[in-house]
Amino acid sequence: MALEIPSEYEGVLNDAVASGAFATPQDALRHALATFAKERANEARQPSTETPPRLKRQTSKATDIDELARKQGVPPLKDFRQLEASFWPADESVDDFIQAIREGHQDDGARTR
Repeated sequence: MALEIPSEYEGVLNDAVASGAFATPQDALRHALATFAKERANEARQPSTETPPRLKRQTSKATDIDELARKQGVPPLKDFRQLEASFWPADESVDDFIQAIREGHQDDGARTR
């Protein structure tokens, strides 16, 4: 499984490392995913009748993400460690990973033209 990280999130992860809050961007991403998983678990236990304001803007024009996942047969994430990229060597830096993603995107763009 591969994760594409939008550039704006890449910056947030790098800022979190620069602030000293995390040792690596991977640690920051793991923390964010763990927090998200906890929030989702809490929401599942206590369903809200109102969509949080931060989600109203994002989902107002799009299909509900849970509905989309069901339609596509995507099971719920039970453990964020499932998202770890086991294909990438552990001794390679996140900067190398991000550079490889960027190069892949550039290659894809050249092939579609």
